Amino acid sequence: MTVAVVLAIVAGCAFAIAAALQHRAAHAETASGLGDPRILVRLAHDPSWLLANVLDIGALGFQAAALHVGAIVVVQPLLVSGLILAVPAEAVLNSRRVSRADLSGVVVGAVALAGFVALADPTEGVDDPALGSWLIVLAGCAVAVAATVGMGRFVTGVRRAVCLGVATGVLYGVTAPLLKTCASLIDQPLALLSAWQLYVLVGAGLLGFVLNQNVYQAGGLAAGLTTLTLVEPVVALVIGVTAFGEHIDIHGGRGVGMALAAVGIAVGIVLAARSSSGAHAVGTA
Repeated sequence: MTVAVVLAIVAGCAFAIAAALQHRAAHAETASGLGDPRILVRLAHDPSWLLANVLDIGALGFQAAALHVGAIVVVQPLLVSGLILAVPAEAVLNSRRVSRADLSGVVVGAVALAGFVALADPTEGVDDPALGSWLIVLAGCAVAVAATVGMGRFVTGVRRAVCLGVATGVLYGVTAPLLKTCASLIDQPLALLSAWQLYVLVGAGLLGFVLNQNVYQAGGLAAGLTTLTLVEPVVALVIGVTAFGEHIDIHGGRGVGMALAAVGIAVGIVLAARSSSGAHAVGTA
């Protein structure tokens, strides 16, 4: 499990630096419609955005390796370790001082999530749930994404960043279990290529990637990134417990502690959103 922890932390840091680079590039671009893939064509002309994608690919490799040797409920929450790095990295890239208000939401959310992991004491589950479990998971995630993207069409600025951050977090959250299943087939190339999970993983990942750029266009980095980064592991955790049979110990005071940590995660998102309330919004869909 120690190996999985180290791999997850490395992935989280790489994802964070990539997020800071992507935010700077996307925020400078002309506003795009929600989910419009043409934004990727325009961003492809920015070298810093391309570098961010290289970092993302590397981070994804570390994440896959961590999921291959560790439980979803351990790996996904630890990816938030890089969140604290993302906000100061974005400030450095834009030659400005780090906002204490931005960091407050990030730190509260990250500490709360770390506390949740420490209390959970998770055990391993299966590598691939039954098809019925997958269908329930995918249907629930599809409804959540559609609802939050729909809400994002009627708001602007930080509120849009939070709505789209939730949608992106849900999509990234469901890709982690899909990635775990695909990682279990990595030594069976033919089985992997014939697995429907691989193609759903690619589709959900691409949609999440496009929406992620919309998140960065909507406002400051703290609100959107904090939201999607904290929503992602929560969604992955729920899927890990309900579909993959991973177990979380809630006996004694652990259940109360995890409930308080969940509240702390929500507070972190609210603080990050408030701190970015003055951020400039880039157009509407």
